[in-house]
Amino acid sequence: MSVEEAAGLRVYPAKKWKGQTLLVCGKCERKLEGSGSEFKVKKVLKRLAKRDLKPVDFQLIRVGCMDLCPRGGVTVCTQAGLGMIPPGLNILWSKQDVKKLYEGCRWDGPRPQGLKALVSLAHKTQG
Repeated sequence: MSVEEAAGLRVYPAKKWKGQTLLVCGKCERKLEGSGSEFKVKKVLKRLAKRDLKPVDFQLIRVGCMDLCPRGGVTVCTQAGLGMIPPGLNILWSKQDVKKLYEGCRWDGPRPQGLKALVSLAHKTQG
């Protein structure tokens, strides 16, 4: 029994979503667009996936401000970051940081089931 079922919540499958979910601060991206920077997370991820033999699928979701506002960077949150206690955020300063994030999201094992498995996966990736 998963944590969600124990709490009485019904879990619905997200059939159209494949791969890693990545939350990106929309405010940070807008600030970079205004400064004339060509650094866009989605564009860099697409380029990396095209060059990769076994590409990582992403669901990029733009969200409101995450209250961590770097100058010249973009705040993002991954599935593993959400599973940490307290939740962790990443700041992407350059295209090289996006490449590190892309490589870090490559995981070939079975998909974790439920919140408990996601938290244990996050702790394994921290160490």
